[in-house]
Formats: sequence, structure tokens, C-alpha cells
Amino acid sequence: EVQVILAKQQSLLAQKNENDTVKLEFDLIDETSDEVEVYKLIGPVLIKQDAAEAKSNVEKRLEFIKKEVENADKKIEESLKK
Repeated sequence: EVQVILAKQQSLLAQKNENDTVKLEFDLIDETSDEVEVYKLIGPVLIKQDAAEAKSNVEKRLEFIKKEVENADKKIEESLKK
């Protein structure tokens, strides 16, 4: 059981690192500039996306991942106490 939770936690941490990198890139650009183009990969296709919306999505995703990591930490703690 602990191994499954640890595997999930590692996957979440990898996602967090990836999203942190994306957020850092967004912090470097001016979202209001018309020259900024952001694309999202959906399946095999790149879809143009509004930069401000994309940044907001990344921030929301980071919040969600943070909560999931905290839940995984609690589950690991509980499992180790047993």
C-alpha cells in the first residue's frame, strides 16, 4: 500500500516540477503583448491559447497538485504508523 502511494507521490512531484518550470517561463513573458503566442498540446495537435488563461490554468494545476501531494504525505504517515 505504501509503495503505491509513494509511486503516486513521485508522479505528482514530477508534474509539479514540470508545471513550476512552465510557470517560471510565463513569469518571464508579458501576457498583454500581442507578440506572445502560447500553444497547448492536445493529442497530436498544437492549439493556440490565450497567455493569461494558460498561466491561470498552470497556477490552478499547481494548487491542485500541492493538495494531492499533501494528501499523499498524510496517507504515507498514516500507513507507517500502523
